[in-house]
Amino acid sequence: MAKNMSSKGYRNVANTFQKKGNTEWAEAKSGKGGYHYGNARGFYNTARIANAKADELEKKGK
Repeated sequence: MAKNMSSKGYRNVANTFQKKGNTEWAEAKSGKGGYHYGNARGFYNTARIANAKADELEKKGK
């Protein structure tokens, strides 16, 4: 992720990756395999990191 992003930018990244994670999770639950579980975990992890960074920037007022 870019170094000069605002908290809003990080929230947008988090929302995008959360949606991607939800899609992959649904694919995995519908019987399409463990590959989708791994993708979902990766997307959810990226969303978690982006949300944490957004929280940090909001505390700093950026």
